[in-house]
Amino acid sequence: MRFRDLGHRGLGTTTRAGAVALLVAGAPAWAQARTFDLAAMPLGQALRTVSQSSGKQIIFADDLVRGKTAPRLRGPYTADAAIGLLLASSGLVARTAPSGAVMVLRSQQEPGQQSVAGGTDPEPAVAQTNTTAQAAATETGGDVIVTANKSRQRLIDVPVSVTAETGAQLRRRGATQLQDLVETTPGLSNPGTGGGNTTNLVIRGITTDASVVLKQPTVSILFDDIPVDPATAGLLTTNLRIVDIERVEVLRGPQGTLFGSGSIAGAVRYITNKPDATRLSGSIEGSVAGTYRGANSEWGNAVLNVPIVTDRVAARAVGYGFNEGGWIANTRLNQSNVNRNKTYGGRIALTAKATDQLSVTLTGAYQNSRDYSPGDSLYVQPAGSGKQVTTERQAGDSRARSALANLGLTYDFGGVSLFSSSTYIRRKVDIIDDYGFYTDYLQLAFKLPALNDVSPGRQFGASDIYTQELRLGSNGTGPFRWTFGGFYLRSDTQGGQTITAPGLLPYLGTSNLANLSSPGRQEELAGFGEATYTIARKLDLTGGLRVSRNRLDISSTSSGLLLTMSGTNAVTFKLPERETSYNPRFSVQYRPTGQLSVYAQAARGYRIGGANLTAGLGGPGIPTDYRSDHLWNYEAGVKTNLLDGRLQINADGYYIDWKNLQVSLLSNNIEYTGNAGAARVYGFELEAAAKPVTWLDLGGSLSLNNAALTRDAPTLVRTSAIGGSVVGAKDGDRLPASPRAQGSAYAQLNFTYKDDAAFIRASGQYVGASYTDFASQGLRFGEYGTFDVRAGIVHHGVEVTIFGRNLLDSDGKRSAAPAFLVGGVFPAAPQYAFRIRPRTIGLTGRVAF
Repeated sequence: MRFRDLGHRGLGTTTRAGAVALLVAGAPAWAQARTFDLAAMPLGQALRTVSQSSGKQIIFADDLVRGKTAPRLRGPYTADAAIGLLLASSGLVARTAPSGAVMVLRSQQEPGQQSVAGGTDPEPAVAQTNTTAQAAATETGGDVIVTANKSRQRLIDVPVSVTAETGAQLRRRGATQLQDLVETTPGLSNPGTGGGNTTNLVIRGITTDASVVLKQPTVSILFDDIPVDPATAGLLTTNLRIVDIERVEVLRGPQGTLFGSGSIAGAVRYITNKPDATRLSGSIEGSVAGTYRGANSEWGNAVLNVPIVTDRVAARAVGYGFNEGGWIANTRLNQSNVNRNKTYGGRIALTAKATDQLSVTLTGAYQNSRDYSPGDSLYVQPAGSGKQVTTERQAGDSRARSALANLGLTYDFGGVSLFSSSTYIRRKVDIIDDYGFYTDYLQLAFKLPALNDVSPGRQFGASDIYTQELRLGSNGTGPFRWTFGGFYLRSDTQGGQTITAPGLLPYLGTSNLANLSSPGRQEELAGFGEATYTIARKLDLTGGLRVSRNRLDISSTSSGLLLTMSGTNAVTFKLPERETSYNPRFSVQYRPTGQLSVYAQAARGYRIGGANLTAGLGGPGIPTDYRSDHLWNYEAGVKTNLLDGRLQINADGYYIDWKNLQVSLLSNNIEYTGNAGAARVYGFELEAAAKPVTWLDLGGSLSLNNAALTRDAPTLVRTSAIGGSVVGAKDGDRLPASPRAQGSAYAQLNFTYKDDAAFIRASGQYVGASYTDFASQGLRFGEYGTFDVRAGIVHHGVEVTIFGRNLLDSDGKRSAAPAFLVGGVFPAAPQYAFRIRPRTIGLTGRVAF
């Protein structure tokens, strides 16, 4: 085996020792950023080039890098950052000696060894496709690489407000689901009135509803750039679990140019780890936890990566299961811990490098998530209850199942790369509940004898979703870079709702309270493009445009006493809707150094319209459809990577002009969706991470937001705190479900105990007050804080972590729902709150190989 000592190859022993002494004593030249302009080439050649141009000593074995190709490297980087980028997808990591010399090794690090980014990582690195800078980065992030613009870039070079966390960082803080992303991401909130399946992601206050509704979400959730919840999927949110993830990116602001409809406020992107053809690797992880005055929880996952043909073909399999105990008692049904959740799923991926130019990846994934209760408890808890309680007629049950298959192809023509992604998703949702309050109301209203007040109901939806994206992008190292592509989506959905009341059958001759069937199809055909021109290697000018043609074909057939005043007569309508949307984006970015960038951008986003399933039931006042809403986001920000990567500060300010809002309106006491009013939103966001010394990581985030109407909406439906409805909202009224302040902070100590890497981490979160109604009216929620602690140790690849979440046992209200009145007088449901999980103590064990 031949080794390369590139920094000082050919020097004698004495001379080499003197050179190392100089590296230790002086300010090293390789610690400064320099501009690289390297084409794709063999990895060994690329490492030699970086070593020679920077003076950085790089040591590696020839047979370790043989057959591996380094990606193109263009731009200002420190030597360490350049090495991290060159080792992307190679299955190799770089270890730094105290002198600054770097040795390239296979990705299984010994615990406690220093990484290129500096500091110690308490988690053993597993072979992944994320870059060395990502896999080994401490909390300061290093030169994290993201694909927010559908091309690989350093986070600091992306002129968009982005929060990116690597898989190692997510594991370190115990993140497993969408709500965990909300806790640390500035500008991201979840006022959803329910459990994980009814998560309602909101970015920068762009919402008019606290709960998940049939309108298209304002935040797009993407699985490797695949939209998982298009408009017609409706009802529930796919609460993707965070298992074997390369990184998660939260893009704030409209992303309509590159990601299309549904990203009017932003996008959350799950980037999964891909198969690694260089080595066998895997991990097994399991956790147990107990919740104060609640049930125990268990969850775990397993990952296996198998090279089939070395450097060419590999498979990766992931499986996981979550059994999360509840903590709310249902006093009406005499049941305890009703709000439990069970989720299981997995994925398998096969990657083949068919030729040096063509790569093929085939992925299949499945997830089944069941919330046994929405998670509501009485807004005002009864005195002496001892735990949170609810009085729901039925514990409630929601299920979301998704199966996905994707074929990805990448072909490198040299100066241009072609990418194709073909996807099929089968998605099924069911919500089971008891609507017996309708029977009670009819009994009282019409003075009927005592009835069987059990009225089972079901909302359901089944969607077949097909997407195809074809994208062509430049690979050149010149000043002009571009991406152009096309996108097609078709979603065929069969949905509806049924409610039956057996107690009414003897009196009315029917038990049909509601029977709604609504098959539909959504189609989107779009072309998009974005180009960047760089002036003097420091100034980037970017322009982009997406043109989308959307088509909705929905029909609805309704019957039942609540819908048509008849158990048999049906009302039917059909809606064909066509709409074309144009969504440009412009940005300018100035990079005076490789570690500082300042940017400004203007971008447009939109959300497609839809059908009113209640059309025809309330007279001519209810239109059959509602149109899209859109907004312009004006933003300026700064991104820094200071003190040789030991301090990052990202900050931005924004102003949003939102038109044609999709809101709930009222006609003849029947609610529907329409377009009314306009709003403005402005705010500030800050993220900071620091490593003042090698054993300490510090960081935090802050977001301030102000969202209000700028135009009267006289027919908008408002829910009051006592459960009634108020019609109308005025210019200046604050938008609902939008906290004006959020913040988070953490501190982590990294140390060794008997040669084993260990850490102790403390973190906290604050969420400001929100309201269920416009103008700061309705029920108040939010305005709470949490405090968490985690501590772990790694011994020969085995990691053990103990953790405590919400240690101060806050009963903070994440969301709320006003009382529900039937006929304006009958109290069908009281005021409810949706609280965070009480104090939880647990243990996690993880083995990696």
